[in-house]
Amino acid sequence: MSIAEQLRAARSLTLNANGAPINLQDNISQWNPRDLYAFNITSLSAVKLELGNLREDLDIQLLNDQGESIQASFLAGTTPELIERDLQPGQYYAQVQQYGGDSRYSLSINVQSYQRYQFEYYFNGKDNTSDYYTGYTYARSGTYQVGQFYDPTEKNNTTGKNGRYFITAMTEGGDRYSTQQVFVDRYYDVDATGQSFIPVRQMAGDKGLGSEQARIEGPLTGSFGGDQWEYDAAVSELSGNGLSVTEGLVAPGYMLGLKHSVTNSLVATENVQVSFYLSKDEVIAPDDYLLTQSTIANLYSNSTKTDTIQITLPSSQNNFWDGPGTYYIGMIIDGDNLIKEAQESNNLNLGMGKDVTAIDVQEFDAKPAFLVSPTIGQAQKSGQIEIDALINSAGAYWDTSQNGGFIPFSFYRPGAKDYIEETSTELTEPIKANIREVLKTIERYINVQFIETADNEYVPLRYMFTQDTNSNSYAYAFYPDSTTGGDVHLSDRWESDAKNGFGLGPGNHGYMTLLHETLHALGLKHPGNYDVVGTGTEGPYLLPNNDNTSNTIMSYNTPGSSPITPMEYDIRALQHLYGAKRSNSNATTYQFTTVYQYEVASETFGLAKTPIKQTLWDSQGIDTLDLSQLAPVDGGYSINLNSGGWITTQIDRDRQIYYAQQDRMPYYATPFGTVIAYNTVLENVMTSKSDDQIIANSASNRFGGYDPGQDGGNDRLEGTDRNDILDLANYRLDQVQAQLQGEDLLISLPKGSIRIVNYYTSTNRIPIYLNQAAYAYTISAGWSKIPD
Repeated sequence: MSIAEQLRAARSLTLNANGAPINLQDNISQWNPRDLYAFNITSLSAVKLELGNLREDLDIQLLNDQGESIQASFLAGTTPELIERDLQPGQYYAQVQQYGGDSRYSLSINVQSYQRYQFEYYFNGKDNTSDYYTGYTYARSGTYQVGQFYDPTEKNNTTGKNGRYFITAMTEGGDRYSTQQVFVDRYYDVDATGQSFIPVRQMAGDKGLGSEQARIEGPLTGSFGGDQWEYDAAVSELSGNGLSVTEGLVAPGYMLGLKHSVTNSLVATENVQVSFYLSKDEVIAPDDYLLTQSTIANLYSNSTKTDTIQITLPSSQNNFWDGPGTYYIGMIIDGDNLIKEAQESNNLNLGMGKDVTAIDVQEFDAKPAFLVSPTIGQAQKSGQIEIDALINSAGAYWDTSQNGGFIPFSFYRPGAKDYIEETSTELTEPIKANIREVLKTIERYINVQFIETADNEYVPLRYMFTQDTNSNSYAYAFYPDSTTGGDVHLSDRWESDAKNGFGLGPGNHGYMTLLHETLHALGLKHPGNYDVVGTGTEGPYLLPNNDNTSNTIMSYNTPGSSPITPMEYDIRALQHLYGAKRSNSNATTYQFTTVYQYEVASETFGLAKTPIKQTLWDSQGIDTLDLSQLAPVDGGYSINLNSGGWITTQIDRDRQIYYAQQDRMPYYATPFGTVIAYNTVLENVMTSKSDDQIIANSASNRFGGYDPGQDGGNDRLEGTDRNDILDLANYRLDQVQAQLQGEDLLISLPKGSIRIVNYYTSTNRIPIYLNQAAYAYTISAGWSKIPD
């Protein structure tokens, strides 16, 4: 059943006029794995969905009128699920879905309309002392305290979004509140329409803008907006969020990964200090146990920086501990108050899940699970050459089934034992940082957790400099075994090289080599009969036309840019050995800024300006590629939604020549972009403003992003069928012209066109949504509605 059919079949609910919640009871089973409820909101409202009384694991999603996920709750087990969100008027759906076994459930849908409140807002400008805003905003019904701020949307206190309002009993001409504690340098959305305005040279009272003097004289003659921006030009506004433990064993003396975000909602600033503390309660203070500090060099206006750092908990002998129990890690932003901010109170203690997280510390004396070394496993062949050509002949890998999925790694320390005769030395800090990033990247794809430990000769993965006097080797590593297995040796001769140094960032050959050697240490081999010393590599081998770094980072054929992740064949081989990681299993939107950089939530993957190759892995969910922010390019973009398909430019797809190591014959590969991993299914595409070539996959694809007022380019859709949707719902029939060209249907839009390849040779044609209805086009009848 298509998405449109599912939405039409949803149970329609009528909200209670008095605002009372709707309470429902039903059940989910393997024969009915999801229930869908439709409801309509007529004004800005606060919506609360509660799913409870569960016997098995059920999840809930809030969908928009297109069936796209707005918010979801996927808590484990029978934990009640909760969604709270403010919604604009429109049609919405609550979807209850099965994750575990059969279960009854109760569902509460509570919708509370916002009320309209007047406000008057005074502040001191640079030259004027009587500037003000007046207007109205929407707020939930309730009692608001004079002298406090009302924040309608905490997540969007940024220029061009919305502000927050100080509640005051003052009248016109009354005392103004201290300007040091209010935001004055932003646009205001005073009528909650989402339309912002620029406060420059507006008449008094127009959209609530003016000054007291303007009330007398009429239109402003000076630049009121200039006063506004000049007043607060140097003020930043910092806050922390998303603090969580991402990796490591929670035990005294051991290392943890801490993921966190820092947001600056106002003017750009530099050298933001973030301090991390260990506390015995949820209230974090500067006199708690300082774990570490980090510095963000640049934090731009209206931006968020997300990072993961490594911290080490104090040893079990440290006087901080009171024994096993729950402790807290929190962060304080700009604890020394070195940066001028609009307010300081939100630099710490925003609450659990924001800038504080709880840790359960129990193992004070027991041997941590990750110190139980993984054993050497032996994998069977897969029967697929893309996998078998990359797995070492013994099938050796690190079997973590007995230690909870941990693979320890360490950096060589002076005086430690080694199994080879060459002299080993310690790596530099930039190289160590790159290796940590490489291992974090690999973790996105496979079911292991790399954990940093103190160095010894038994650690599975060991990284070191080696002064090899008998060869000019650049780097080498050993497959998994019980002695030298997993050791990665790097030459220190290349550290001053501008391209090959191992401390250089992603996009450089040195960084790619760290990935290549790490995959050797995990059990992957070269896909061709070659190696660094000229003795060759055991078979089987890839064909020369597939043996390149656009398919596998293990190749010696390197067309185009350097990969910064394992490539598609590498991930297939790694997942064969270690299992596939569940990644982005909810409905996920991938917002592309270039073909080699995309964002998911607040995380960025790839690089903005340096062309690279990377792989996108998504294990589940109804997902969207949003290409709407891609800059126009000559020739347009190429988007192949199938496994192994590339998101790149049309001009460069399969255009980079290389001469294969095996036969020295010329072959071609894609030089840069993002490739879709095997078993990754992406359903929806928001097209770019360039000419897009889009190749559909076997899922139910939805192609959208077209609007009558915007240039959508001249797009080409290939491989579509009746399970797909071309979304032109914003167009009327009289705005769209269609004609036969060969076997293709060419649709002409006010700005741009869409060619559906082989539309007339197929009886399984893609539906075209126009003006909220599905249509087909024939030469004889023109546009005709498709029956429901």
